[in-house]
Amino acid sequence: MIGNELTKSLGQPIVVEAKVGAGGNLASDLVAKAPPDGYTLLLMTGGHTASGALYKTLPFEPAESFEMISTITQFPFLFAVRADSPHQSLRSLIDAARAKPESVAAAKAGKLRVIGTSSGTRWQGMPEVPTADEAGVRGFDVRSWIGIAAPAGTPRAMVERLNAEVQKALLLPEVRAPRSARRRSQRQHAARNERARCV
Repeated sequence: MIGNELTKSLGQPIVVEAKVGAGGNLASDLVAKAPPDGYTLLLMTGGHTASGALYKTLPFEPAESFEMISTITQFPFLFAVRADSPHQSLRSLIDAARAKPESVAAAKAGKLRVIGTSSGTRWQGMPEVPTADEAGVRGFDVRSWIGIAAPAGTPRAMVERLNAEVQKALLLPEVRAPRSARRRSQRQHAARNERARCV
């Protein structure tokens, strides 16, 4: 959606290439080594910033090799349990983990049920799910993000122009609405699947 709007506003075709692998590091390396002319951009996630700590060596510097253009969105992490778990809330899970840590294990397979989010306020994608703060973990607010960056050395004027156009695109109803519509559709699809399993 954003690429379509940038194509219109910049008068240049935006071609999205999925360069997957190594937790996004292959794409990051490609963009870090691209000419700093504003024509090669990186859609990065919060995981990009963790790469420096997770990998002994990288062919790029996670911060210094890029010029940040804009944040696209922020989102929380989800706390989930197996669908058949006795824990109906994050508070219940935390209490169980404190009382008997060995009773709480990571779910390896099966259907999951979301019982909490890591943000300080309820997430608009799942407004019915309480936050960690509501479960008694006061002040807990951990979110990830998605953003756009260019290679280091991209002219400041180009970075500012791209930032302005991305910000304009993010305000458009046709860019904002599909995200909430997709979330509603995903929840409805999950509910239909659950009803089908129960029949």
